[in-house]
Amino acid sequence: KQWYQRRVRGGVLNRAVEQAASDNTGQAHLFISSGGTGLSPHDVTVQAISPLLEKQATGIMSALVSKCVEKTPFAMLSNPLVGISGKCLVVCLPGSKKAVAENLDIIFPILGHVLD
Repeated sequence: KQWYQRRVRGGVLNRAVEQAASDNTGQAHLFISSGGTGLSPHDVTVQAISPLLEKQATGIMSALVSKCVEKTPFAMLSNPLVGISGKCLVVCLPGSKKAVAENLDIIFPILGHVLD
């Protein structure tokens, strides 16, 4: 956990998003991170990434939480972040492997439209 906090606070995650968003290949990009979306003090991904987004996809974020709450009430403790930075769709998901799989199942059907 301390390593993760140092990496996020040190800007590694920010630089990765900025690099994906500024790629001039003319293609859309998808950036997915896992972890750091909870409510504890060490969960800082959302705070680190949100200033880099030009627009947040609140509808997608709401869908992620509402669909996952149907499976577990603990999904209410997550704070997923989805938005656009340049031509990059940025998706910040919970750290649990199960939660990532469930969230990706929700997002994948719309990716073609979003990245088009």
